[in-house]
Amino acid sequence: MSLNTVDARSTLNIAQDEFADLMEVSGLGVDRDRLAIAVSGGPDSTALFMLLHEWAHARNISVTVLTVDHGLRQESGEEAEHVGRFCSRYGVDHQILPWVGPKPETHVQASARDVRYGLMERWCTNNGVTELYLGHTLDDQAETFLLRMAKGSGLDGLAAMPLVRLYGEVRIVRPLLRMSRNQVLSLLIEKNISFLRDPSNRDRRYARVVMREDIKRLNEHGISTTAIASVTQLLGR
Repeated sequence: MSLNTVDARSTLNIAQDEFADLMEVSGLGVDRDRLAIAVSGGPDSTALFMLLHEWAHARNISVTVLTVDHGLRQESGEEAEHVGRFCSRYGVDHQILPWVGPKPETHVQASARDVRYGLMERWCTNNGVTELYLGHTLDDQAETFLLRMAKGSGLDGLAAMPLVRLYGEVRIVRPLLRMSRNQVLSLLIEKNISFLRDPSNRDRRYARVVMREDIKRLNEHGISTTAIASVTQLLGR
């Protein structure tokens, strides 16, 4: 796929400049010779890989990609291998972290998230990596805010996801929180980069999927994703 028209400064060029500015202003990646990034193969984490790899390569910083094989779907193993093949094209180290043991029958997404974070934090700690990058976007931020509001969260909870959060001994970093999913997709389309689509993102058994559809309706009534996410920034301050 390709865009019909591309601005003189492409989506990727703009994203790379903004990404570099964010890293510099936030002091991220400073004095580190190795970073880790969580990549599932979906569009958000794939776009983050492109930006972080480019930034780190220019500064002679090594990047390791971590993919959790959750085993919740039959295709999960092949999806993890797909990410490995993608990383090999760029000469980037890739590690598959399997989720071994029984799987939950309820609260599946929350349980899977906790296991993912635990596996990746453990790998980072064992390998001396202190920053782990995740590909959450502005849309994820808005969804998180509304989900927590529905549960009656206080101000701390409504501040949603910060740019940097300490998880055990590792700093969790989310540098795409001001980039929308549409911007992410434009970046990938421009570079003709393929990505995986997780069928669970269309499964209405999960509250986040339902909220995602509700947000589309809110946007139609002038309550934009950007406006919702900006509230979390104010609360975060």
